Amino acid sequence: MIRSLCIGLAMVLLVAACQTQRSSVVSGSSVSGGSSAAPVAARPSNSLFPDIPASTLPHPPGACLTEDEIRADQFMLLKTQMMLAGLTCTGPYNDGNTFGHYQDFILTHASTIRDAQNTMARFLSRYRSGNPNRLFDTYATSYSNNEAQVMNQVSGGRYCQALQNRFYSASSFSAAEMQTFLSQAVEQTRSRYQVCG
Repeated sequence: MIRSLCIGLAMVLLVAACQTQRSSVVSGSSVSGGSSAAPVAARPSNSLFPDIPASTLPHPPGACLTEDEIRADQFMLLKTQMMLAGLTCTGPYNDGNTFGHYQDFILTHASTIRDAQNTMARFLSRYRSGNPNRLFDTYATSYSNNEAQVMNQVSGGRYCQALQNRFYSASSFSAAEMQTFLSQAVEQTRSRYQVCG
């Protein structure tokens, strides 16, 4: 699990570094002259469900999920987004403690993380053979990579701006508020899943 987390973090940092280089080219500050076109400004999002492209779900083809599995999957997406924002949004948020907020989130919701990991490991074990913990690690790494691709697609600044309300709200969620959020997330995203009948 630690190995896949390290790989996922390395991918996030690589994407962030590439994004920084791309941003300087877009703003016209590259050595070779670059374009003088201004980058598209991000719109602040007041929504807990930001308007950004959805990352690819890292599920086995044709897999169906129960309500509890959708809930766990949505929590893992939120955790992934919190990690990405904590690592890459320090500048856009003008907050030197974004990773600290992510760490607080992890500590506050440790039992929810454990439950979601166990739920998703059992889900993956229905469709793939192997050690459930390794299956989960592969899933979590895929989620991180897929979400990093979304960030790269829309630009780091726009991604951070779109997730700002979600990041700071989730950073302070109580256990009860987290459960309310997850219920809303399931309803918002149900159409993306094949629900087990």
